[in-house]
Amino acid sequence: MNGEADMWFIGKLSRDKQGVGSIVGAVFMLLILLTGFTHYIVNVNVTEVYNEVLQDMGELDLKRNKENIEFTRVSKTSGNKLNVTVKNTGSYQIHIIWLGVFNESATPDTQDYYELDVHVDPAETVTNIDSSVTVSTGQLRIQLVTELGNKFSSSYPEEESGYNFVDEEGDTPTTGTHSLFSAQQAGPDGIMDTLTEGSSSTNQTANSDLDRNDWISGQSSAGDVSAGILGDTYSSDDTRYELVETKATAGGSAGSRNYLLAWRFDFTGLSSSRTDTHVYIEAQTTGETFRLYWSSDDSTMNYLGTITSTSDSWINWDIPDDTSTTIYIILKDNNDARADGTDTTTADLIKIDALFLEIAPTYELDLEVQWISADYDEANEWLCIYSGTMAAENIQVDVWDGTGWTTVFTDLSSGWNSVDVSSYLNSWTFKIRFRTSDDDFPHSWEIDATFLYVWS
Repeated sequence: MNGEADMWFIGKLSRDKQGVGSIVGAVFMLLILLTGFTHYIVNVNVTEVYNEVLQDMGELDLKRNKENIEFTRVSKTSGNKLNVTVKNTGSYQIHIIWLGVFNESATPDTQDYYELDVHVDPAETVTNIDSSVTVSTGQLRIQLVTELGNKFSSSYPEEESGYNFVDEEGDTPTTGTHSLFSAQQAGPDGIMDTLTEGSSSTNQTANSDLDRNDWISGQSSAGDVSAGILGDTYSSDDTRYELVETKATAGGSAGSRNYLLAWRFDFTGLSSSRTDTHVYIEAQTTGETFRLYWSSDDSTMNYLGTITSTSDSWINWDIPDDTSTTIYIILKDNNDARADGTDTTTADLIKIDALFLEIAPTYELDLEVQWISADYDEANEWLCIYSGTMAAENIQVDVWDGTGWTTVFTDLSSGWNSVDVSSYLNSWTFKIRFRTSDDDFPHSWEIDATFLYVWS
């Protein structure tokens, strides 16, 4: 019995151990599966991150490869400040973070970097990238570094390019205006300097307010212009000029007398280039007819018309002289003399509220631009001007030959205009001027780029 009991006990224990082993095996299998699944998940995640990184790197490479900066102008201002203009010709916005300035003429070479924060959109042109940087003379290498690591460089002055853009505006005084002179220093890039005619004479008036001090004293010299003796008084408020006839000997039988009036008003310092000259008068008389003349030489009188109104009225006449710098306006009466030679008894009066000349202005263009470091010793030397919209009026271009102006373009056309100037370009300094004739309306012309193209 004991033996049988012992055998039964041992057999029972073996079956329990088998059950435990199955559970342990199942747990191990589960752990293996979980480990495999976890490894799979981790591997998938790593792959996704890796792919995202590759995609991001690909996009960065694409953007980096698509970045492109074109230097449209590198110059220095009068204060030796660097003036850089660039255009984004790429497909993405560019973030410029560094400006490098290398002086290759210095011994040893100098290299300076300046931090920037400039964003340039596609097709956008940005001027004065950093106008605070002072640069020295010599051959400079200008470098721009983008946030993506691209580097773009240009030389100043340009090396072996043959394109010498105009340096600065020319001598003063000038007639007319630039809208943006720096536009001529780069391109053609569609950025225009609009040249607009200025007034070569002003709209001049004189004596219109009848201030006592404005009036020119009358004269009694011999001749038709100033014949007679003159009298004048002011009304109490000094706003009206009164001319009263004066009794004077006037020929005829001895002792005969009459009343005369001859008064001259002088307008001096007038423009010799004007499009229109008018005399305006507002006056009233006591009944007699007064006559108005004009003269430019103080001797020959030219009749304008009569003043007969007994109440204030405006009258104006055209003076067909637009070049004389002095115009005389002469007021005369009808020379009251009685037929029987006896004295007349009434001195007529004319009251003038306003007497002035109105001169319409004229407009012209006379603007100079110049080079101060022109390459003048090459075999071929051409002046090139790229123009935009042109006014109907001709705009000529002259060059200074050292002693005077020589016309090289009688008119500019839209687009390219080129001419050989090798016979005039013989020093570092070279200047040209844009010129038009006088007319009565301010015209405008667009200039995109102006440069000297030289080569040997």
